[in-house]
Amino acid sequence: MLTTIKQDMLDELRIILKNKQTQLEIKVMETVENLKAYKPLDKFKLMAEKNPMLLELKKRFDLDIEY
Repeated sequence: MLTTIKQDMLDELRIILKNKQTQLEIKVMETVENLKAYKPLDKFKLMAEKNPMLLELKKRFDLDIEY
């Protein structure tokens, strides 16, 4: 939506700032949502992403995450 009014906005900024050299650059950045783990299985999955050896331990000792 900002790109549609970019030129009008830039024109107004140039007038207000009294600077015809002013440029406007639009950057769109993706935000990553921080997930909260509440259940034991969710906590294990998050920890296993950080440390894949946890999956090996779970498999080797036939561990059950749910309790």
